[in-house]
Amino acid sequence: MTDSKKGAARPPKAKLRRPLGRDVERLPCRLDDDELLDRGQKLAQVEEDLHTHRAHADQVKKDLRARESQLEADRAFLASVVRSKQEPRDVETIAYLAERPGHVDVVREDTGEVVRTRPAREGELQGKLPLGRDEDTH
Repeated sequence: MTDSKKGAARPPKAKLRRPLGRDVERLPCRLDDDELLDRGQKLAQVEEDLHTHRAHADQVKKDLRARESQLEADRAFLASVVRSKQEPRDVETIAYLAERPGHVDVVREDTGEVVRTRPAREGELQGKLPLGRDEDTH
């Protein structure tokens, strides 16, 4: 086998032939020990880089999937808002004793609309006791 390095032995000339042209081809060449060690070190580095790259790619994919899920949820919420022509907002409410015994009307403070009637919670049914005795002293 011939070597690609300068000074390598050339095959013996059987008879004089006239060359048609020169070219460069990629051919297998045997590595010496130093070259083999160098390629082994490069292989180990590429393996490490590939592992790091794949771990990073997995994290990026995970982040992209999470972002896509969030965008889909936002789209669904906004589509619902557009369809219903309303959206949930924080609105102050006031609880009043309802006409129905044991129940409370929850009323929007901004519009006065009864939002719902619910069972009264513990303590809502007891009337406030007067703190002073002004009425008794008259």
